[in-house]
Amino acid sequence: VAVGKWFTPGIGLRTKFEGIWADKVVTRDDHETYNYFNVHEDVMFNLSNIFFGYNEKRVWNFIPYVGLGFARNMTNNSNEISYQAGLLNTFRITNCIGAFIDVYATAWEGSLDKAAGDPWSNYKKDRSRHWDKMLSAAVGLTFNLGNEQGTARCSAARTQG
Repeated sequence: VAVGKWFTPGIGLRTKFEGIWADKVVTRDDHETYNYFNVHEDVMFNLSNIFFGYNEKRVWNFIPYVGLGFARNMTNNSNEISYQAGLLNTFRITNCIGAFIDVYATAWEGSLDKAAGDPWSNYKKDRSRHWDKMLSAAVGLTFNLGNEQGTARCSAARTQG
C-alpha cells in the first residue's frame, strides 16, 4: 500500500508499506520463511515530465526513485534501516484510474533475517555480501483522488461514461 503526493510534475514523495512474508536463503538447500514489514519514504523523479514536459494525457510515465525506511522482522524481533531504489512505470487508463508496474530492490544490513550460520552479517559494510537484498516487483492499480478540480473531472467522467 502506498500513498504519495506530487509537489511538481517531476518530483514527488510517497510513503509505502510492504511486507507480510519473505524467504531467507543461506544455502541452496536452507530456506526459511519469516514475517516482516517495511515502511519507507521514497523520493520519486518523473523523468517523462522532466524531459518532455507535463502532459496529463500521457499514457506512460517512467519514474525512478530512491527511499529510506524502517524494516522489522516480526518472527525474530529484529529491526533495521532499509534502503530502496526502483523504477515505477505508470500507465494512464482514465482520468481517475491508472495501472503500474514497480520493479525495485531493497537492502538492509545483514542481520534482519537472523539467518543461522550467515557468515556475511559481520562482513565489511562496504561490501555487498554484508547486506541482505531483496528484488521485487509489484503490479496494480492507482486511483487518483486529486484536488477538487481533479475530483470534479473524475465525477464528470463517471456520469458521462
